[in-house]
Amino acid sequence: VLTGEEDETTVLAVFGKLFQMEGDQWKERGVGTLKLNSGGVAPRLLMRNNKVHKIILNVKLFPEMWCTYTCTLAPYSHYVRFGALEGGVATQYTLR
Repeated sequence: VLTGEEDETTVLAVFGKLFQMEGDQWKERGVGTLKLNSGGVAPRLLMRNNKVHKIILNVKLFPEMWCTYTCTLAPYSHYVRFGALEGGVATQYTLR
């Protein structure tokens, strides 16, 4: 099965739960491994659902992207939040 990643190198891979901001609420996209891949046309973030391997995130990196990391003492409070373009629309994501 070809995945489209055959000519890419995985620079970083982290397991987590992905959320997407829709309106004023966070919507869960799924659980899986978020990969930072390079070697294609442009570096990209790629994440597949852990159970059915459906792609839940596939965005190219660009110079204006932002990313923040938050860590507190509360349980489950470590997360990375980042912005990306999905279908030409600016979208906010959180990975916990």
